[in-house]
Amino acid sequence: MLRRFTIQTRLTVAFSALALLVALLSAAAWLTSRLQNQSVNRFNHHVVLSMKSADELWVAMLSSRNHEKDMLLSIGDMQALQALRADWKQDQERAIALLDDITARVIDDTTIGRLKQIGSELKAYREAAAPVFDQIVAGTIGDSLSGRQALQAAAGHLGRAEATLLEARGAVAYFTGVVMDKLNGLYVVITWAVVAALVVSIALVAALAWRVSRSIVLPLRETGDFAARVGAGDLTTSLQPVGSDEVARLQGGLVVMRDALRATVSQVRQATDNITNASTEIASGNLDLSSRTEEAASSLQQTASSMEQLTSTVKQSADAARQANQLASSASSVASRGGQVVSQVVATMDEINT
Repeated sequence: MLRRFTIQTRLTVAFSALALLVALLSAAAWLTSRLQNQSVNRFNHHVVLSMKSADELWVAMLSSRNHEKDMLLSIGDMQALQALRADWKQDQERAIALLDDITARVIDDTTIGRLKQIGSELKAYREAAAPVFDQIVAGTIGDSLSGRQALQAAAGHLGRAEATLLEARGAVAYFTGVVMDKLNGLYVVITWAVVAALVVSIALVAALAWRVSRSIVLPLRETGDFAARVGAGDLTTSLQPVGSDEVARLQGGLVVMRDALRATVSQVRQATDNITNASTEIASGNLDLSSRTEEAASSLQQTASSMEQLTSTVKQSADAARQANQLASSASSVASRGGQVVSQVVATMDEINT
C-alpha cells in the first residue's frame, strides 16, 4: 500500500505525524499543567485563603475578647479606655471584612450557612457590646463587675460566633480534605493519561517508522540483489516492480537495462555464430584457393615452357623474315637493274632501227 506513494511523501507523512504527536503531547502537557494550575488556584482561593481568613477572624474575635477584659480592667483611665474602644472597633471592622472574604470564597452551602450565622452573632455582639462600652467610657459603669454583668449578653453572642466559627473551620478542613483527594485523583488521572498518551504515541511512532523503513529497505534490498545477480552475468533473474515510488522506478529501469543487456548479448552471440560460420567458409575457401594456386602454378610452369619454345620459334621466324627481306631487297635491286638494262636495250634497238 505504501509503495503507491513516493519515499518523499512517506517520509513527509511520517515526520508530520511525529510532529503532530509531539504537538499533541505538548498540548496535553500544557492542558495538564493548566488544569493543575487551575486546581491549585481554586484550592488556594477556596481553601487556603479561606482558612487563612478564618484564622485571622478567630484572632480578631480573641482580640475583641481581650479588649473587653482590658477595658474592664482600665475603668477609670479615660485615655486607655478610648484607645481600647478604638482598637475594639477596628477588630470588629476587620472581623466583618474577613467574614465577607470567607463567604465569597466558600462554595459549600452548609459552610455558607454557618458563616451567615457567625455574621448574625457578631452583629448581635456589636449591638450588645457597643452601648456597654459607651457607658464605661462615659463613666456610667464604674467597676469591672458591673461591666462584666452588662456584657454577659454580648459575650454569649461572641461565644456562639466562636463556636460556629470552629464548626465552620472544621467544615472547611473537611472540604480541604475532599479537595485534596480530588486533586490527588486528578493528578493520578492526568499522570496516567499523559503516560498512556506517551505510550500510545511511542507505539504509533515506532509502528509508523517500522512500516515506512520496511517499505523502503526491503525493495532496496531486492533491488541490490537483482543488480548483483545481473552484474554476475545472470540475465535470467527476474524482478517485479511494485508501486510507483522512486524504488519502483529504479527497479523498472534495472529491468529495462537487463532486457537491453539480454538483447545485446543475443546479438553478440548471433554475430559470433555468424563470424564462426564465416571463418569456417573462409578456411574452406583458403584450402580451395591453395589447391587452385598450386594448379595455376603448374599451368604457369607449362606456359613458361611453351613461351620459351614460342620465343625460340619467333626468333627463328624473325631471322627467316630478315633473310627474306634481304632476298627481296636483292631481288628488287636486280629487277631495277634489269629494267635499266631493258631500257638500254630498247633504246639501243630504237637507235638501230633508226
